[in-house]
Amino acid sequence: MKYICYCLILMLCCSQIRLSAQERSYTFLHFTEKDGLSSNVIADLVQDSSGMIWITSKRGLSYFDGKRFHHVQLRSNPDLSTNYLGNMAIDSKNRIWITTNTRGLLCYDRSLPLDQEIKVYAAKIAASGLTKTNLYDVMVSRTGLVYFSGQETDLQVLDPETDIIRQLPFKGIKGPKQVSIYRIEEHSDGSIWLGTRYHGLIRYSPKDGTYQQIDLQNDGENGVAGFVFGSDHFFAGYYDYDLISANYTFQDLQTRLLDWSTNQNYYDNFITTMCYVPSEQALVLGHVSNGLWRFDPRTKIKTHIRWDDLMPDLPKSSRVHALCAVDSGFWVGTESGLFFYSSHRNRINQLIPPKKSEKPILQLLQWHNAIWYRTENSFGRMSPDLKNRLSATSLQGIAVSNWNATQDALYFSTYDQGVYSYTHTAKQLIPLPIKGDSQHFRRADCNVVLQDSIAGYNYLWIGAWNSGIYRYDLTKKTIRLFGPREGLPDHKVISIGKDGDGTIWLGMDGYGLVKMDNKLHPTFTQYTHTTQGSDNLQSNTVLSFFLDAKKRFWYGSGASGIGEIVKTPQGYSFRHYRDLSAAPYLYPTWIGADQQQQLWIKALDGTMIFHPEHKQFVHLKAGDGSYPNSTYKSYGYLIDGNQLIWCTDKGLLVGMLPDLFRNQIRGLQPKISRFQLDHNDESYRLYGSEIDLKAGENNISFAYGLPAQVNREGLRFAYMLEGQDMDWILGSDEQAAYYNNLEGGHYTFKVRVGDALGNWSPAVATVGVHLDRYWYATLWFKLLMVGLLVLLISLFYRYRLREHKRIHQLQVDYNTKLEADLAVKVQTIQEQAAAMERDRQEKLETEYKQKLYESELKAIRSQMNPHFIFNVLNSIEAYVVENDSHNASQLIQKFATLSRIVLENSQYAMVSLRSEIQLLSLYLELERERFNQGFDFEIQYDRALNMEGYSIPSMLIQPLVENAVHHGIRNKHPDQGNVLVDIQVADYAVHITIWDNGIGFEKSEGKGKRGFKSNSFGIKGVQERIMIINQAWKPDSACLEINVGEMRPGFTTKVYLRLPLEVGPGMG
Repeated sequence: MKYICYCLILMLCCSQIRLSAQERSYTFLHFTEKDGLSSNVIADLVQDSSGMIWITSKRGLSYFDGKRFHHVQLRSNPDLSTNYLGNMAIDSKNRIWITTNTRGLLCYDRSLPLDQEIKVYAAKIAASGLTKTNLYDVMVSRTGLVYFSGQETDLQVLDPETDIIRQLPFKGIKGPKQVSIYRIEEHSDGSIWLGTRYHGLIRYSPKDGTYQQIDLQNDGENGVAGFVFGSDHFFAGYYDYDLISANYTFQDLQTRLLDWSTNQNYYDNFITTMCYVPSEQALVLGHVSNGLWRFDPRTKIKTHIRWDDLMPDLPKSSRVHALCAVDSGFWVGTESGLFFYSSHRNRINQLIPPKKSEKPILQLLQWHNAIWYRTENSFGRMSPDLKNRLSATSLQGIAVSNWNATQDALYFSTYDQGVYSYTHTAKQLIPLPIKGDSQHFRRADCNVVLQDSIAGYNYLWIGAWNSGIYRYDLTKKTIRLFGPREGLPDHKVISIGKDGDGTIWLGMDGYGLVKMDNKLHPTFTQYTHTTQGSDNLQSNTVLSFFLDAKKRFWYGSGASGIGEIVKTPQGYSFRHYRDLSAAPYLYPTWIGADQQQQLWIKALDGTMIFHPEHKQFVHLKAGDGSYPNSTYKSYGYLIDGNQLIWCTDKGLLVGMLPDLFRNQIRGLQPKISRFQLDHNDESYRLYGSEIDLKAGENNISFAYGLPAQVNREGLRFAYMLEGQDMDWILGSDEQAAYYNNLEGGHYTFKVRVGDALGNWSPAVATVGVHLDRYWYATLWFKLLMVGLLVLLISLFYRYRLREHKRIHQLQVDYNTKLEADLAVKVQTIQEQAAAMERDRQEKLETEYKQKLYESELKAIRSQMNPHFIFNVLNSIEAYVVENDSHNASQLIQKFATLSRIVLENSQYAMVSLRSEIQLLSLYLELERERFNQGFDFEIQYDRALNMEGYSIPSMLIQPLVENAVHHGIRNKHPDQGNVLVDIQVADYAVHITIWDNGIGFEKSEGKGKRGFKSNSFGIKGVQERIMIINQAWKPDSACLEINVGEMRPGFTTKVYLRLPLEVGPGMG
């Protein structure tokens, strides 16, 4: 952020100067790298046609738009490896020509794209064929030719249209063969003025090629570094001769106009740069180390501005490299940053310092057509020019709190001694004379003294913070106190005022406003702060009153802003005008008015001005042209006509009274200083007719400013993007506008500038923006889509119409067919109903048979063959009789286990394969015991199988095994029988094969025994259950085969049984 550096220069009258200089105060703005400057070492400054200041430094090129510094990245030319730039010039096409010390002459065309913006040129020495890149200066002539120069380059001239460079040697000139040229300037007559390093001053005429020279013939350095052209004389800075002047015939040569001493060290007596400042009507000159000089060519008065005054906080001797005059002042480029001097900020510039024995003046007032002063220990009358104190009366021992002037006297209020008076007749300061009881007045803490008239007699009203209000009779010299006993709310009176009706008002410390209702026999009405209503008192502390020329009665209170007491038919209204500033000034202790009836308000925080009509406040800030800069300590001010006088610790500062509320923005036009696309600087687009953007380049921003805003306070900006924004948008302090995700189309970006009063300049900065649309967002594509949509709707309508007709005919045909089919359907439904009834009956019959069979099966399972049981019991009895208790016990256990398994399995249609194998094993063991070990048996199965995980229909294997034992093995006696049961699991089925070596199927049939194998009850039961299983599962899921397939050796009968397998969870 920029800060303000203030410079105070005091010039006393010197015998060596022809005319005495009036002392002045100088105020400069100072910018450094902390404020955004790219480098504190400035090489050159130039103002372009739009008012922006262009800056070269050791870190490249930048420009200032009145708000911020913008840095230009010269990146298009890979050969440009230096940012250390020198002098520059701007041509009519806004091209910037820049010298460098290693890369020759650069031409920066800010209207071209980044890859085309830079061209590079070098000085050409015809005699040697060398090219030189160490250049000093460049100048663009009115003809458009570019003149540039450097170390031993002579004068180089470039035609920018053809890029042809010519060397202009100066044959016959005294000095070295090639001329080294510091400075190039063009006179209004077209002549080219050259400041050389060793050849003095040369004036060259491009018309006829002639030249003239001023050579003061210094040994060694014989240089000239700048020119200023007057109407009949010119001025130049000449090495060891400071400032010289002559007429245009080079006659009447004057040297050492600044009276500098000759060089003791190099460049002690050398002007580095110079310019003429129209607003000052003076020359400003830069020195190598001693700051600035101001020279008035009319009066020959010179003023030195030292670095100690330019940089009071951290003074540093620096070289002044560049000066640039502008309408309102001038810019200074140094090695310590950038400085700006403004005539506007230096309106209060006449300094009248106190004499060595005098104390600073604390207050001024007008009394009897003269200005009176008050210091810490004296007061008196000033001379009309304010330079002398014509009288002095001591205030020693008196602690003055305030002083007031009436027609007859000056009254000095004190903190603890009442009031003192001074009159023209007495010409001495005396305590206010009192006859009779003083009412403790001699110890009163007094403030305001107000003269009034009651019934034709003159009185004084005197406010006292520790007592109340005193009424002093000027005729009788008597005094009376009115305090809380007399009806006053409190004794803390801090201000007194009289409104347009003559009514006396008291400002209280914490007790609001008090109106005196009867001056002869005072009664009081109190008004205090309340939160209800807008026309109520805003603070209970009232510090000051003022009655303006329009009889409007104002007061200052503890609330921000200012209040007005307005008499209404209902009583009094207390209107308050709040200061809406971010940091308002509080506690107005004094209110006055200037010639424009603007209210000047002195508050504890500073001074502000209030416009009664606009209801606007302006805060005076240090160095703004109306208030002393920060190097001064300000005590107060006096408005004397159109003159403003400030009392400071360094003397009186005098200047013209500002008119801060006058419309001063008419004609001001802001500038669009930068354009960014996706956060990349592409400001070159601003110099075309409009900014053309491709589809998708829709994130843009603009920076804007006003070069003159550096010289003005209180400006504000508003912007609008036509086509996007509906109304003007008030800009922020950043002074930038951002737009994201814009749609394609035409836009116009506008910026305007206004003041705090709501005035807007009619001059508006504009730039057009065209953003291409995506192909799918273009007008022709949208029209095409609309056409296609209309065509599709039309085709769809025709299709629907045709379909409607077709559907209608189909409905007619369908209805006809439906009627014909209905009878068929009815008959079909009746037939289907009959079939369904038959199916239902068959299903019921099947279910009945199933349930009947299962009941029979359960009955079969629930009872074992009594003969089998009888034989088993006989075997047990035999073991018992034979005392074979071990075998009897085992036989009982097996029989019990078998009985339990049969009973359990009879409850389920499906049982585990392990349970069925266990049942077979127990059954065969018991049968073998029954037949006295007459046969052997074996049950084969895959031991790795998880038998618990597979389930099969229960009690289907046992009847077949039983058939093999009873009808095959039993009839084989006495030969040993053998039964093999093979169980395999495959293809979601269990395959059981039962082998025996009995008498065989055919022989068993021939014997005609009861329970023959093929027609035994067991086989028939198995076959019936297989039929039921196939109906419940799927056909052929179960089967029974007898003696089918290859017979195993040693066996005579083979029975094969396949059963469906039910797999448990996790068995796959």
